[in-house]
Amino acid sequence: MSETHYKTKKEISAINLKGTAWKNCSCGSWINHWENFSEENANKCSIKGCNKSSVLGAHIKLYGITATSKDDEDLSNKHFIVPMCNSHNKQANIKNI
Repeated sequence: MSETHYKTKKEISAINLKGTAWKNCSCGSWINHWENFSEENANKCSIKGCNKSSVLGAHIKLYGITATSKDDEDLSNKHFIVPMCNSHNKQANIKNI
């Protein structure tokens, strides 16, 4: 899987990818990976309205939207890492990331 990193302030819907726990990252964890590449601290869940501070790096795929990067790259089949609390990470479909 190639890795590309994007930031957005727009609310999106996503599919929370299951069965990804086996994937490893040289950053030590997926939340460390997100922090390293976003240059931000993962201090709360990415879901709008959720302020839980215990977060992990959740694997997601964009859902129900046509999205392109600033370089016009199609993002519909890309996987992303976002900070997410444990309870939201158990949900299959996520809205308002």
